Amino acid sequence: MKVLTVAFLVLIISGCTSVTNQTAPIASFDTLEPGNALIIVERKYEHNASANDAEVLDNGKSVGIVGIGYKEKYNKLQWQRPAGVMKLKLSPRIAINDVDPITTNVEEGKIYTFVVSWNWGKSSIIIVPK
Repeated sequence: MKVLTVAFLVLIISGCTSVTNQTAPIASFDTLEPGNALIIVERKYEHNASANDAEVLDNGKSVGIVGIGYKEKYNKLQWQRPAGVMKLKLSPRIAINDVDPITTNVEEGKIYTFVVSWNWGKSSIIIVPK
């Protein structure tokens, strides 16, 4: 039974696709409000963990789900937030290990880009600054 369970998890984690769905209002540099920074979280297509989407949290508030999509080069979430301390957390649907959050200070009028990708050492998807 354990072998069957592991095989099933490997199949799910290694194949299929996942979808990106943003719940926060979409922003761009052209629509950036005074006092805010633009945050972008990208996930490029890769076969490993393509079925594993992840919720993105900005200081505990859900921004959306970032997935792979089908035949998309990049899927991304893009929103604005007030300047100051930001704790960006990734919560994968299928988590083998915890994903460390990123805490950083964002400045008004700047763009911050982060990338979600597979990490063999952690056996999980992770989020890192680009």
